[in-house]
Amino acid sequence: MKRFTLNENKSLRGVSTLDVALKNVRALGLLLAAMLFFGNAVYGGHSTLDLVDPAFNPQIQTNSFRQKEVQQIIRLPNGKNLAFGSFNNYNRQPVSGLVRLNADGTLDQTFNNFLLAPDSQPPSFVVPQPDGRILVGCCFTLNGQTATAPKLIRLTADGQFDASFTADLGLEDLGAPLINSVAADAAGRVLVSGFFRFSVNGTPTTVWMIRLNPDGSRDASFNYTLPYSPNRFALQNDKIVISNESGSPRSVQRLNADGSLDDTFTPTVISDSTRQIFIRPDRKIVVATYSAIIRLAENGGPDPTFQTIALSASLLKADLADDGRITVLISSAQNGSLRERIIRYLPDGPADPSFTPYVNTSSLYFLNCFATQADGSVWLGDYLFNVPPQLLNTFIRLLPTGAPDPTFNPGGTGFQNILPGSISAIAVQPDNKIIIGGLFNEVDGTPRFRLARINPDSTIDPTFNISTSGTSYYFNYISTVTRIILQPDGKLLVAGEFEYVPASGYNRLLVRLNPDGSIDPTFNHTLSLRSQSVLPALQDDGKIVVGRQRDTVYMTENTPVRLNPNGSRDTAFTPNIYSTRGYVTVLGVTIQPDGKILISGVWGEGMGNGSFIVRLNPDGSPDPAFQTNEENGRRISNPTVLPNGKILIVKDALDTASGRYLSTIVRLNPDGSPDPVFNAGTGTDGRIDAILPLANGKIMAGGKFATFNGVPRQNLAQLTADGVPVAVTYDLNDEVLSLAVDGDGRLLVGGIFTVVNANGAGAPRSYLARLIDSATQNARFDFDGDGRSDYGVFRPADGMWRISNSFSARTSDIRFGTGGDIPIPGDFDNDGLADAAVFRPSNGVWYLLRSRDGFGALHWGAAGDIPVSGDYDGDGKADFAVWRPSTAVWYILPSANQQPIIVKFGLPDDIPLPAADFDGDGKTDIAVWRALDGNFYWLASGSNNQFRAVHFGDKDDIPAAADYNGDGRTDLVVYRPLEGNWYEYLSTAGGGYSFAVVRFGLDGDVPVAADYDGDGRTDIAVRRGNQWHILRSTQGYAAFVFGDNTDTPVAALPRP
Repeated sequence: MKRFTLNENKSLRGVSTLDVALKNVRALGLLLAAMLFFGNAVYGGHSTLDLVDPAFNPQIQTNSFRQKEVQQIIRLPNGKNLAFGSFNNYNRQPVSGLVRLNADGTLDQTFNNFLLAPDSQPPSFVVPQPDGRILVGCCFTLNGQTATAPKLIRLTADGQFDASFTADLGLEDLGAPLINSVAADAAGRVLVSGFFRFSVNGTPTTVWMIRLNPDGSRDASFNYTLPYSPNRFALQNDKIVISNESGSPRSVQRLNADGSLDDTFTPTVISDSTRQIFIRPDRKIVVATYSAIIRLAENGGPDPTFQTIALSASLLKADLADDGRITVLISSAQNGSLRERIIRYLPDGPADPSFTPYVNTSSLYFLNCFATQADGSVWLGDYLFNVPPQLLNTFIRLLPTGAPDPTFNPGGTGFQNILPGSISAIAVQPDNKIIIGGLFNEVDGTPRFRLARINPDSTIDPTFNISTSGTSYYFNYISTVTRIILQPDGKLLVAGEFEYVPASGYNRLLVRLNPDGSIDPTFNHTLSLRSQSVLPALQDDGKIVVGRQRDTVYMTENTPVRLNPNGSRDTAFTPNIYSTRGYVTVLGVTIQPDGKILISGVWGEGMGNGSFIVRLNPDGSPDPAFQTNEENGRRISNPTVLPNGKILIVKDALDTASGRYLSTIVRLNPDGSPDPVFNAGTGTDGRIDAILPLANGKIMAGGKFATFNGVPRQNLAQLTADGVPVAVTYDLNDEVLSLAVDGDGRLLVGGIFTVVNANGAGAPRSYLARLIDSATQNARFDFDGDGRSDYGVFRPADGMWRISNSFSARTSDIRFGTGGDIPIPGDFDNDGLADAAVFRPSNGVWYLLRSRDGFGALHWGAAGDIPVSGDYDGDGKADFAVWRPSTAVWYILPSANQQPIIVKFGLPDDIPLPAADFDGDGKTDIAVWRALDGNFYWLASGSNNQFRAVHFGDKDDIPAAADYNGDGRTDLVVYRPLEGNWYEYLSTAGGGYSFAVVRFGLDGDVPVAADYDGDGRTDIAVRRGNQWHILRSTQGYAAFVFGDNTDTPVAALPRP
């Protein structure tokens, strides 16, 4: 390796100690061939925490099921289906009560499947508009809201709330407004029948049917004057066919476009109440009543070409297929049980001989709805009573013949309504494994009762499990877990509401577990079993301080108490705080580094009550150097000691208007006096359950709230060190109960939520989520969107792409390209998925297969150019870019403004570096590696394209620059095939660098470094023929065979 020197600007100047270090490394070449040398390598942590980690998603749930109802399934023109009802889970994925499914029955992840708040009432109707938008009503609660939503709202096509629509439904008077039926016409106007009250000349007046403009305002040109509300109606071009249910006899009539009665239509008497009205393409009218299906001519009157269908049981639902066939769901009582049948009829009325009627014979559920698909198959929705877990999937598809389709939704559980769970306690081991406690019964389908251990990649750790049966040392019951403390020896202190059986008798509230989850027989505490809960804290000497509730009637012992490591009482610890009060409840216990003990809580006596925080000496006596804080009508909890000795606490004050305690955060000086510099303002409009200081001084707060100091922050907030909300916005759909940080600085959040949003981007998560820095997500070759780079090759012989998807563990084959093409995948549409793309040097054309909208092509380049696609404008999309070796000119087409950038940079023999972001500003820097002198050269986009140069490497090295430590900045890395060494010059906090050398590979290997484990750090990897060898930063070494020897790995540097 050649000599190089650096000054602070990384330009070539003078002599540096790094030069000497590298000379010494070269001299130790033989030693490096047999060992790893990491020098002072620092692998960066996470500090922004503005992204939900896509690589971490354990499926946690209870196995307690509630009544489930699929109210309706609606097939859309594109073959997808909307479904709504009383459910909160689909195929083990948390959802709300309105979802969209793909044509194969999988959950459509491009739709907002979390419109509704947890445990919200489902909609009573969902009506797709011709333009793809969706009308929804009523009476439900939207996610993140507490008040009931308006009775009629509109969604965008992807399920987001459409704020451009506000329905004018008149006055709230005499029970109005009430909605019977809704439809939208081709112009975007919305017809609504029901009961409405509008002010006419200052007098509230009843109106039975209205039309709304596309923005929701009332359409004054529509004037319905009939004295009843149409029970059902359907649009027949610009006219409206309605059912008259209030008159005698019942009849079908038609309105003109302005709402007046159409006297050219022949009113038709019907014998029963109307369930549905359909308009055929020939404008004939199909009317489905409870007892029959009839067809009317276009202008009314019976259609003589149709054979009226007399139903043998009460109609629940009918459907008119595109080919005119009619499918019905009928229900009747047989032998004391309901029996539902699906029957299909030909367009003119006779039974369809190709369809065998389907009969539901189960007594545990009944069919509630269905939707006919374009191919004639039928999706069935049901109402399911409380049943044992073995009856999980009642979501059925019938073939066009009427027989159940055994290939539909394989392995899925369909729609379920599961009792919500929670994660209320989290502890992280040094190896980044995570112990969780709360209300749950299984993790990823594996039984785990209230306690589990999860690997860093979110898979269940099979080596940890508790015992819930036996003769001794097992849990008799566990209601919930409130705290988990990891001891230095790997054992776990666990507190909660539970009972377990030791060698004899029973014990409660506090237990110690071995690292495998078994109960530790060497620990046997003697705490009073009258306590409802305990709050332990671990001292450095292994002793345990336990806060609890004490009242003078049943418990004369003071609180807290201290236990020896074996659980026996430490009699040398004699606190006497508030010993004369009627009751004392400890809400917080923290051990300071000097061994002193912070205690906070509430006390009460007679009709009075107050809060306190005190500090005890190691023997339990009050510390006179600490200013005790007492306040009436408040609660103090969560005392947390900061590295500088200051103390954060949570203060709750009773809001007399709402009757709720509202929380804020206060900082105390080490002596207990208030710190006036810290100012959290008004705090939250709800409660704070957990606070956590971060390594960078910021503070996380979680609980049940919608704002922090008046700024919208839904249940989770990040604050500066002085208490001010930072710019990162969080929106979790339910309460946060616990917070923890792993060894890489990633934030673990536990609670009752099922959706987590950070800065507007989010994902479903069942009670546990991990937040990371968005800048660390450099998984450039992630084709399935799970945050991990996928193994992929391009076969020039036949233009075949082979992708091994890390999420599904399946291999996808895509024929896209031809011999001579250069594969250059990237996320060209900013949907989080890498798109297959090739550059054809023979004609300078890019060919794309975008994951969002399919094929595309663009002429951008010339023969002999090298593709260097990257995000040069920072908009999240890969930009078309080429480097022309003959002239060393870069041609870049930014996706944001489509204004070409042409820059001469480099020499003809340089190697261009695509997607390099050396300054971490989120924009790709123009950069090259020059083998002639072993230099990296780049233009720093974050510093107004200031020139940078660093000498690092040798002429035979292969550049492998990427972000190896997860700090969001590209590191200077080369692979030396002759030695099999990776030389790394890693960026560190504060703008510095650290050096590392890793022995991994053989001469002839092709470097294919990428983020294969999804932790935000590039993994060292090589391809040797068809063998892949990977050194994953979280999971270690892996090797496998994928592809042929002649394939081009898509993670390799693009070469002509």
